[in-house]
Amino acid sequence: MKPIETDRSDDPNSHGVGSFFRLYSEKPSARRAEKLLPLTKWKAERETLNEDLQRLNSQHFALKNEVGTVEKIRRNITDIMQEQMRTRQRAKENDMEL
Repeated sequence: MKPIETDRSDDPNSHGVGSFFRLYSEKPSARRAEKLLPLTKWKAERETLNEDLQRLNSQHFALKNEVGTVEKIRRNITDIMQEQMRTRQRAKENDMEL
């Protein structure tokens, strides 16, 4: 009778006992370093993105105020034009009556 093989080194998908021991015979810090995010790069990127966000928020606020001002001007012009149309209409009606 043949002995049961627990690990095949030629099979990359092998999950035998040998692969388990090879995995945990590596240094823990090397294994951990592969899994961890590069925190310094992540923090630096987060800081630059936060700075960009603040800059864009201030630009957005300024543009929002400018749009509000332009909308007020547009409303005032529309009101003036409507009042002029009403005045002309009244004048036309008065001329027709005479």
